[in-house]
Amino acid sequence: MAEESAIRRSFAGKIAREHTDRPLEIAAKLRPDLIVRNEVDFAGAVAAKVLGLPHAAVVVIAAGAFLRADVVEEPLAALRSKLDLDPAGAVGILHRYLTIVPGPRSFRDTADPLPPTAHYVRPAVVDQNQDHGLASSGSTRPSRGRPKVYVTLGTIFNQEFGDLFQRVLTGLAAIPAEVLATVGHQINPIELGPLPSNVRLESFVPLAHILGDADVGVSHGGSGTVIAALALGIPRVMPPLGAVQPLNADRYVALGVGIGFDALHSSSTAIREATETATPA
Repeated sequence: MAEESAIRRSFAGKIAREHTDRPLEIAAKLRPDLIVRNEVDFAGAVAAKVLGLPHAAVVVIAAGAFLRADVVEEPLAALRSKLDLDPAGAVGILHRYLTIVPGPRSFRDTADPLPPTAHYVRPAVVDQNQDHGLASSGSTRPSRGRPKVYVTLGTIFNQEFGDLFQRVLTGLAAIPAEVLATVGHQINPIELGPLPSNVRLESFVPLAHILGDADVGVSHGGSGTVIAALALGIPRVMPPLGAVQPLNADRYVALGVGIGFDALHSSSTAIREATETATPA
C-alpha cells in the first residue's frame, strides 16, 4: 500500500538518513541522559544507539500495524551500517527501552502487538475535559435536547477530497442536531456557502472543549481525535482520508464503536444515515 511505501522509503529511509546528524549535534552540546522521540522518528532511535543512550518512544499511530519489520527493517539496517552499527535487529531497537502509549490497550491492532516495554497512559483529553462536565471515560451523559455533532476532517487531507465537506454538512443539516464543524485555517468558512441554522463553522476550537460536550463525531480517523473520542466514550463516523487513518477507522469499526464510509463516493444521504445510526438514543 502507498502508506507503507512512504514509511519505508521516506520516514525510515530518506528522512532518517537526512536527520540523524541533527540529534547527534544537539546531544554533543546538551549531553542528555535520555532521548524522547515519537515512534516514527527513526533518526532519534538510531542516534540514541550511536550515543549509547536509552530512548523513549511515544506512540502516534494509534492502531499500529505500520512499523512492522517487513516495512522498516531494510532501510533501518542500511542506515545502521552507514553509521558503523550492526545492521542486525534494526527493528528491535525501536521499542527496546520504554514505549509510551497514550491510549487504551484494546485499540491496538492484535496483529501488531507492542512488546513488554509498552506503558499505557491516560489520554490527556480525559483530564482536560474535567472542567467541561466529563470526568472520565464512559461517564454517563445527562439527558438533554438535540444531540450535538462535531465534525473535523483534519488540517492536511481536508483539502484533497473535493466536495466532501459540503456532502457531510448537507447530510448533517437534515438531522435534528446541533452541528459544529472545524475546518482548519487553510479553508475560509465562507467558501462552503450558506449553511442551515443548525450548522456552525469555526476554523479552530480546542478539541477538549468540543468533545466534552459532543454526542457523536464525524472525523477522518486521525490518531489524536480517535483516541480522544474513544477515551471519552464518543462514537465516531469516519471517512478515512489517508496515512494512518484507514487503520484507525478499521480498528474503531472492528471494536463496534464507530461506522466508516467512503470519502470519495458516499452521498449526503448515506452520511446522514450513518451519523443517525451512530448517535446515541
